[in-house]
Amino acid sequence: MRREWGFVQQCHQEFNLLSSERQELIQNELSKKSKESLKVLIEAEVAEIEKQVKDLEKTIAEQSRVAKDLDDKIKKSKALEDLTKELGGLQETLSKITELSEKFTKAKHARTDAIDGLVATYVEFEAQQTLIYKTIRFDEKFSFLKVKVVARYNLDQLKSFIDRNINTRDSDPELKAEEDIKALFNGTPLPLSKETTKKTIEGLVDGRVKIKVETSGDTAAVLSQLLRNRYEIDYLNSVKTTEDVHFKDMTGGQKAIALLELVFGFDDEKYPILIDQPEDDLDVGGIATDLVNFVKTKKEERQIILVTHNASLVVCSDTENVIVSEANRVSTGKYNFLYTTGSIENPGRRNDIVRVLEGGDEALRKRMQKLNVR
Repeated sequence: MRREWGFVQQCHQEFNLLSSERQELIQNELSKKSKESLKVLIEAEVAEIEKQVKDLEKTIAEQSRVAKDLDDKIKKSKALEDLTKELGGLQETLSKITELSEKFTKAKHARTDAIDGLVATYVEFEAQQTLIYKTIRFDEKFSFLKVKVVARYNLDQLKSFIDRNINTRDSDPELKAEEDIKALFNGTPLPLSKETTKKTIEGLVDGRVKIKVETSGDTAAVLSQLLRNRYEIDYLNSVKTTEDVHFKDMTGGQKAIALLELVFGFDDEKYPILIDQPEDDLDVGGIATDLVNFVKTKKEERQIILVTHNASLVVCSDTENVIVSEANRVSTGKYNFLYTTGSIENPGRRNDIVRVLEGGDEALRKRMQKLNVR
């Protein structure tokens, strides 16, 4: 009896779990069937419910898998959205980089064109300078000299520029290894060629050629000094005698005559000129020919006053007026100076010339006898 009651209680609990429709259906059936039939009916209902529960569990499991797949897709979609945004940012950055790269390429080409133009202008300028020097001509006529302008490249100025401005120690080693730059930096340069000029300018612009701290890093100022004109007149080789002896190879006396002729030739003024002992460092032949001829020619253009101890210069140059200076010592220990003047035709002046410059009558007579001169 207790077992049946327990069964009934269990059935009652399960019955309460049923929907109101099923409870009503069962109640209707109960009224028709016996207790045994009710048990069978309830068991059948319970089995049906268990089957439905299993189906629901299966459905739930399937829906869970679908939901998980959807969640994965949603997460992937979110990641894709983030990647899309990031890609958009990268594309914008890439666009800016491309734009800057194009500007850099244009600037690089512009820099190359500017440097090439600067080098070409400098080379052409130096070539024109050389041609200009060659076209210089002088209207002045010289008797002792020939003047033809010779241009030279001042390498000392170039070496001085390197010493003052370029930090050769810290400049690019690869650039310094090139032969022309090596010679330039080591103090044995040649005149700047087109290639050397271009390498040096490019090195200064891109920083491979270092500038000394003393220049305050002013690249423009250093470039300006680099590209200065270093061609100049080589005076020592531009002036030579009519026998093609260059000024640097002349004797002291020849140089004196050369300078006198240059002074007379290039001086537009016609003031009197005073020359002190022009015969110094000249041999006797040079005095009797070159110096005498020079004085005789130039005295037609301006007054020349000579201070000399040479008789040939006084006599052979047809001196118009001779001034003789004598000093006599007096009792006080001082000197009195006596000046006499006159032309060579003046007997007194002729005697002074013989006495002072020739050593006296006897000395002149002996020389004439030894030379067999009447």
